[in-house]
Amino acid sequence: MTDRIADPGVQPTGTNPFEVATSWLDRMNRALDLADPAEVASLFAPDGWLRDRLALTWDLRTFRGTTEIRRVLADRLEAAGLTDLALDERIGPSTIDAGSVGRWVQASFTFETAVGRGRGLVRLIEPAATPVAWTLLLDLRELKDHPEPRGRRRPAGVTHGPTRSRSNWLDRRRRESAFVDGDPAVLVIGAGQSGLAIAARLGQLGVPTLVLERRPRIGDTWRDRYHSLVLHDPIWANHLPYLQFPDTWPRFIAKDKLADWFEAYADIMELNVWTDSGVGTCSYDEKSGTWRVVVEGGDGGERVVHPRHLVFATGHSGLPKMPEVPGLEGFSGEVLHSSSYTGPEGLAGKDVIVVGAGNSSHDICHDLAEAGVSVTMVQRSRTYVHSSQSAFEIAQKGLYDEDGPGTEDADHLANSMPLPVLFDYLNRHVTPQIRARDAELREGLRRAGFALDEDHSLLELYLTRGGGYYIDVGASTVIAEGRIAVRSGVGVDRFTQEGIAYSDGTEQRADTVIFATGYGSMADAAQAIVGDEIAGRCKPVWGVEEEGEMNSVWRSSGHPGIWFFGGNLAFVRHFSLTVALQIKAAEEGMLDRYQSSLSPRGTAAR
Repeated sequence: MTDRIADPGVQPTGTNPFEVATSWLDRMNRALDLADPAEVASLFAPDGWLRDRLALTWDLRTFRGTTEIRRVLADRLEAAGLTDLALDERIGPSTIDAGSVGRWVQASFTFETAVGRGRGLVRLIEPAATPVAWTLLLDLRELKDHPEPRGRRRPAGVTHGPTRSRSNWLDRRRRESAFVDGDPAVLVIGAGQSGLAIAARLGQLGVPTLVLERRPRIGDTWRDRYHSLVLHDPIWANHLPYLQFPDTWPRFIAKDKLADWFEAYADIMELNVWTDSGVGTCSYDEKSGTWRVVVEGGDGGERVVHPRHLVFATGHSGLPKMPEVPGLEGFSGEVLHSSSYTGPEGLAGKDVIVVGAGNSSHDICHDLAEAGVSVTMVQRSRTYVHSSQSAFEIAQKGLYDEDGPGTEDADHLANSMPLPVLFDYLNRHVTPQIRARDAELREGLRRAGFALDEDHSLLELYLTRGGGYYIDVGASTVIAEGRIAVRSGVGVDRFTQEGIAYSDGTEQRADTVIFATGYGSMADAAQAIVGDEIAGRCKPVWGVEEEGEMNSVWRSSGHPGIWFFGGNLAFVRHFSLTVALQIKAAEEGMLDRYQSSLSPRGTAAR
């Protein structure tokens, strides 16, 4: 995924972007009317890209080059019924100058298929007199026969007088939440941001959904973390579906404030959440396509439900990953995982070592240093760092900022590029600007012995590795000042009685060792519930596959009725609809997922 992507070719002339876009859309509509795959494919550059989200394939697929594009169009164009491409009034055509990456005309549009409506985005280049597509996104966002009841389609509500109406509404909500009249079609495991977002989307599509949360309250996954935790992404990127944060809220949201918002969100969106509840046993009936799930309550009670879908929304990662280090039994101090750290209380006057150099490690080290605790960060490999100010001024400018477009429009633009193209664009155009903006910060880190990742963008690391980065909200300055010591390029070899021995043979004294070593795969949590055999049929969850899409986190898991859903708040907001539409289509018998043979680039069939 790190190969340089070919430039989009000859750059656009000074042609009006509106004329370029409308010309291409007119030609595309004529080709679609002819239902001619070769004619449609001819509107792409020879090395162009088609990224499809459900519109053609009922999957998340990326196709590169006119040969592959023509093949998928031959297989799916007639059945999909793609038609009526029209300029999107909310986002006008524009010319984008991305320096060394290229210059192109960008245009958003709407479209229809036989079963739905969606939004697309095309990037156009001019190799001759006729513009062709460098990249094209088709993103299905609505089912015609099952639209969300929002806006002008909102329900009328109760009309029988205030007293009776309230009584009827409360009675209905109690029965719905308890599933008195039947089983949920979907059982969501986890009531964090992922579980709440997918439940809200499914609720608007009329799919009966139950969310299980093993903690006593919604939001406790955030409340129970260290006291100083705040979101590292700005507030504009973090809204949940349908309900935005107040514009009086701070730029970075504190974790307890977010937890309370999640609890209120579930109530406002009328989500069916059972707290203090978990899965006891779980089995799958191949014949009926349903699960038998024993739900265990904290009071010892049990309820058996038979959903057709399990959605694992247990977080981007799975269980805390604690390395096995020899000599632990002889260590005289305290050892814990970062998930158990709550604050610096009780650590005054002690020597603390934090193993890891990602977001959690930086937050914990910063927290300890501000409290006057002697702390050392162990950085086993290089880390990507950029400042939060660079995120505002460069990385998210024009998308997620105070003057940016509406959230849905920002999501549409941010998720429109094929991932290989996006990684190349970020590495060659955006990240160099960030490095220049953060030159002083980066030099301070280098002087302190901190090793910087110079080869990747933050998003690439997030999607491919799930870590290896830090968005600086203050810890980098403290490192540069020497108040957080850094041991870089070494690992923990073993514990000694008084501390730890590093892989280079040196030793360091410690009273407390905190492993900020991340978490296992989301699949680990699923395996503990569904068992080894079923879990073994699932594809990897996170990471980018050969074709250039995420493995299974927002698409088919590889096993019927199992879905993995997670990500940061921005991804959760956008892709919750993508997953909900797939589940709704499956419920309605409409989900006809494209099964392709091996591509010339070695992409395995699904």
